[in-house]
Amino acid sequence: MKRIINIILLVLLSTPSFSQTVELTGNVLVDLINDVRNKNSLVSVTYNHNLEKAAKIQAEYLSTLNDIYDISHVHPVDSLERVWDRISVVSNDTDFNPCENITVFTVKEVPNDTTLSNRAFRNFITSKGHRINILTDTKSIFSENQRTFSYGQCILYVPSKKWVIVVQVFATFFED
Repeated sequence: MKRIINIILLVLLSTPSFSQTVELTGNVLVDLINDVRNKNSLVSVTYNHNLEKAAKIQAEYLSTLNDIYDISHVHPVDSLERVWDRISVVSNDTDFNPCENITVFTVKEVPNDTTLSNRAFRNFITSKGHRINILTDTKSIFSENQRTFSYGQCILYVPSKKWVIVVQVFATFFED
């Protein structure tokens, strides 16, 4: 019940300007990811709405936590525990290799520029594990061709905590 109330508050307290900020942040974040991938001779990510749904499952769960130090890649519901589980719930594809990035940070106020996307990207690219996920090489050892690298993200603002939550989900071999 508390989770539902938090999600309702999240929707009610999100202002139209914040939804525009989320769209801008999301677009800029995808561009930053593709820029760094292209600079490393890697294929650009292909945005996938099913992976966005999987990211949203985790982001909504994280928005219900009381302490920023409780942030985790593990979901408490057994059927959603791992990123693979969350993708399986929103997709029929069963043959993929997923990875997930999460960053949560606080803001005093929500800016209406690219500050959030730059901060999220900096958090991801300066973390070794997150950077590895962003720079995953999709080239096959059996072929010169690179496979598509599918990507989805969810960005939430939790006004009561002043948290910005960014969850990225990547998947190679993803066909759905």
